[in-house]
Amino acid sequence: MAYEPEAPITTEQQTAMAGYAQKLNEMTGGASGKAATEKQAAAAKRAEPAAPQPAATENQKAIAKLNAPDSDLWSKDEAKQKAAYAKLRVHLAAEATADEKQAIADAPIGQLREQYGIETGPPSFLAERWDEHGEGVLLATLSQQGAAPDAVKALHAWYSDVFTGALGNAANLEDVDALAAEARVIAKKHGVSDDVIETLIDHERKRLGR
Repeated sequence: MAYEPEAPITTEQQTAMAGYAQKLNEMTGGASGKAATEKQAAAAKRAEPAAPQPAATENQKAIAKLNAPDSDLWSKDEAKQKAAYAKLRVHLAAEATADEKQAIADAPIGQLREQYGIETGPPSFLAERWDEHGEGVLLATLSQQGAAPDAVKALHAWYSDVFTGALGNAANLEDVDALAAEARVIAKKHGVSDDVIETLIDHERKRLGR
């Protein structure tokens, strides 16, 4: 039996097949249907109003002001520049999250010392009785408040001298009021706020029971 070629597809058949293909695409989410859906979703997203930006806080405004080109941060006057840097540290520290502040509070004493270039701990003969917790609270609190490195070093040196003189034993401290006054003088000299130094003094008084 001789081979007979298939009859050519008629125009009506082509139209019917195209209709079937379109129906199949719509039913199964085919490529053309998917593309149309994606285009519609993209258009809808573009039409959505942009989410409003949260208003800047007073602290964030202060940071922006200190970073402005006319700020004392860029002054040729060293005293003005130093004062501006001190303010910026405090404002930046205030932006820290609760988790970041807790991480500082939980940091090992060695890490806190290293942060401020404090190379030595207590004298070796006091190592076993040295109260690292009190020293750690001092360093962590100053770090959380954005105190300048020179302020931290000055207060830490004073604190270490006081407790070395007391042989690491808080019970040997005599005039706590006089010591508190000394701490205030050092804090004021180095630009540490009254709130911060009073927080530290209150903590030590409670810890020492004085």
